[in-house]
Amino acid sequence: TAPGPGELLNLPANTPTPPPLRCGASAPVVAKTVIPTPSEMAMQDFTAWGVHVTECEEYIEIATRKYENDCYDRDQVPLTGDAFTDNALNEINDVPTDTHVKSILTNYLTLTNQPYPSLWRTRAVGTINNRKCLSMITVPGYPHLTALGVSSSKEVAQRRTA
Repeated sequence: TAPGPGELLNLPANTPTPPPLRCGASAPVVAKTVIPTPSEMAMQDFTAWGVHVTECEEYIEIATRKYENDCYDRDQVPLTGDAFTDNALNEINDVPTDTHVKSILTNYLTLTNQPYPSLWRTRAVGTINNRKCLSMITVPGYPHLTALGVSSSKEVAQRRTA
């Protein structure tokens, strides 16, 4: 316990001085400043830049997935960034689905002597609680173009693709 008022005056002259008060088991250590060499500074900058690039890539991936999922929720194909393709997608996304469009496609391909697409690729897209079907075909006569359609059922997605 700490001495009360006036108690220190009654101690003999040869009383030893108490050690200084400390918080913890050891005396505080003053951190020594380390100045990095230019090559170490460059490596730290390079590492920090790599971390920044990784964080940016993750942000872009998350933002892209969120945008795509929002489009799938509205039964629309996400825009690509190409003006020509995006204009076509905007027109198609606003048109209601024709129930006879696959037969119209068959008639068109017969008249133009084109083969009917044999492979309709379909996969599940969207969030877990709101799955949609994304259907894809290569446009007959234009092997560099792929048609896309999104809907909650495979058949309607294929109609939208046609």
